[in-house]
Amino acid sequence: MTTAPKIKEFFKRHGVFGLLTLTLLFLFTLSFTGERTPLNDGAGYDGAFYYSVAQNFSTDFWTTGYDSFRIFRIFPFFLINLFFSLFNIEATHANLMHSMYVLHFANLAIQLVFFFKLIKLCAWKKATSAIIFACFFFNYFVLKNCGYEPFQTDAFAVTIFLVSFYYLQCGKFTRSLLVSFLGIPTWPTITYMIWLLYFFKDPFPQTARRLNVHTGKAIAIAFPLMSVGAVATLYLLHKQPPLASMLFCKA
Repeated sequence: MTTAPKIKEFFKRHGVFGLLTLTLLFLFTLSFTGERTPLNDGAGYDGAFYYSVAQNFSTDFWTTGYDSFRIFRIFPFFLINLFFSLFNIEATHANLMHSMYVLHFANLAIQLVFFFKLIKLCAWKKATSAIIFACFFFNYFVLKNCGYEPFQTDAFAVTIFLVSFYYLQCGKFTRSLLVSFLGIPTWPTITYMIWLLYFFKDPFPQTARRLNVHTGKAIAIAFPLMSVGAVATLYLLHKQPPLASMLFCKA
């Protein structure tokens, strides 16, 4: 086969995803060069804590420490601090911001690699793959929020789950579980979910006894009762402030 037919065949097979990937990279780059959050000089409001981890982790971890919630949200920001300390790089605002840009692009590259691996593994049709690609990548968070407020754990949590899930689907359970542990300092729900998927990876046998319960009807009845019960309990215990907060109204 000569060069021209090879190129034609390549674009016939991969042209759609090549175009989708180029569009994604363009829009993703645009999000980092476009509108920035004015809060904390680009770090954002929610990102202020993660910014401080990247800047002061080596000091804060051994002195003030972190509370039980935030200790599970320090990846990959503490790695920036360790990297800067190891190579004697000054943790200036510009250096911290640039390091996050690099991490986000590297993170997106990993997502793309494993997404295409998942497509191949699952043998999805081209149309199905394109729709899932659009749902996974062409959304507000990827195309706007990563660049608008870069100091967030979400994008890295998605990658950890994607990679873990891929290895789980491959039957490489040790790799899947090891990668899932990165969720502990990032977004612990990921680790719990991967382990649950691992423990329940095998289908129930055909001979298993079936429940004689209409779960749909049971859930439809149980949820309203639980909601009414929670409201009634808080009211009887004179817990109006948390009740008002739950109902989004004034106490």
